[in-house]
Amino acid sequence: MEILFGTLLLLFSAVTWLLLIALACAGYYFAGKHILKGTRRAFLRTGTAQVTGYEMFTPDLADGHGEDERPLFRLQLACERDGQLCSLTVGPVSCQELFTALDQPLHRASCWMTEDDWRDLLEGRELKVACDFRRNEAFLLNQKQLARETLIGALIALTVLALAAVAQA
Repeated sequence: MEILFGTLLLLFSAVTWLLLIALACAGYYFAGKHILKGTRRAFLRTGTAQVTGYEMFTPDLADGHGEDERPLFRLQLACERDGQLCSLTVGPVSCQELFTALDQPLHRASCWMTEDDWRDLLEGRELKVACDFRRNEAFLLNQKQLARETLIGALIALTVLALAAVAQA
């Protein structure tokens, strides 16, 4: 009976260790994937793009797609690269991020403008964006800044982990 209990305990501990190792590897994979995505975004060149179209929608709070009922936008942009125009999409972008990208002052009621006001504000405007032509994506400058901050935070965390590993050795 003691041999059976010892064998089951050994088997249970081995499976637990394997699960912990698999969980740690999955965590490293997803963290590395996120860091590489942020690195790619952080080092994109900044340029200008003209707004060619937009879609405004209100997030459904029941689905958890937004923090509040302020409108979100998907922007169609015409980016220029080496004399060629490419059509890229940005979104969903909050109205606060959009006002920041347009260098417009943000007031509390500014997100509740009418459809005509949004059309007047957005049609034909130029935005400073970072275009990723390989992935057919564009990012607003504040999204690029967030990617840089994430990259810096990840590098600091990795440095601290490396220093802790060296200090233990």
